[in-house]
Amino acid sequence: YRWVTRFMIVYGALAAIHVLANFPFRSSSDAIRVYRQIQLGEWGDHHPIGYILFFKLCMDLFSFVAWHPFSVNVVQTLLWLIIFVRICWIIFVCTSDMRAVRLWCYGNIVIFIPLMYLGCAIKDTPYAFCLLGICAELYRLLLKRTMSRADLVILTLYFIGTALFRHAGVASSLIPVICAAVYIRDKRIIKKLVISVAVTAAVFFVTVYGIGFGILKMYANPPYMKYTVPLYIVANLLNSREELFDEEDIEVCEEFLPVEDWKRAYESNPYLADTIARGSDIVGDRIDLVDDDYGKEILKLNLKLLLRSPIDYLKA
Repeated sequence: YRWVTRFMIVYGALAAIHVLANFPFRSSSDAIRVYRQIQLGEWGDHHPIGYILFFKLCMDLFSFVAWHPFSVNVVQTLLWLIIFVRICWIIFVCTSDMRAVRLWCYGNIVIFIPLMYLGCAIKDTPYAFCLLGICAELYRLLLKRTMSRADLVILTLYFIGTALFRHAGVASSLIPVICAAVYIRDKRIIKKLVISVAVTAAVFFVTVYGIGFGILKMYANPPYMKYTVPLYIVANLLNSREELFDEEDIEVCEEFLPVEDWKRAYESNPYLADTIARGSDIVGDRIDLVDDDYGKEILKLNLKLLLRSPIDYLKA
């Protein structure tokens, strides 16, 4: 603990340097949009309402100094340092070896990746922190097969973070929990995991539907945004395994775009679903063709592709 304390003084100083180097505010286009929504009081579901409220809460907490988006960077830095120490403890508990703890600590200094993102206000940063926290907590749970009340609270907070900070983030929480429950098969632990998931679901529905759509009257996303991942998977497989598609499948695809445009949109940036599932230069206004009726056809096509070649589908 003494070594970790001394290390955290250095690491905390490095984190502060990284954050202050980005003062007054290094933002993404997403963060600017969130900030404008808060300023204008025009609430929308393009970005998760959980992250928008987190953004606003950070600014409100530091309003005695200035109501400024830089407060988001400060808060997420403090959260990261707390999570970092918790992971140090988990590594030591699971390995009983300070060398493993030192490897984790030195690795974070050498690589610098977490510190680089502390200076940028973007929803992916706190989401990634929570997702890493879930992985660490489940790693300890699988090895030690114990869960105290404190462990349950911490895991639940991570679940809530992943659920609120990203659309479909609930899946990021639920899938690992199901896998852990199947593997552990301990009724007491499974009961606690169920409680954690239930609390997360309650917070999610209250925040999104109670506060977001209810109190704040936020506008809903256009239909095509619900089908981002299914559209991306189809584009991926059209590009890599077109032989999986029969004539009927091709007809469904071409109700939206010609096959060549599907491929061009995917190839323009294979790591970003927005190039096929948003109004990009290639897709343009045709994205409005993706309504709920067409979305259902895309979902059916995804199911066909999954059954035909599960490995290729999961890779996509």
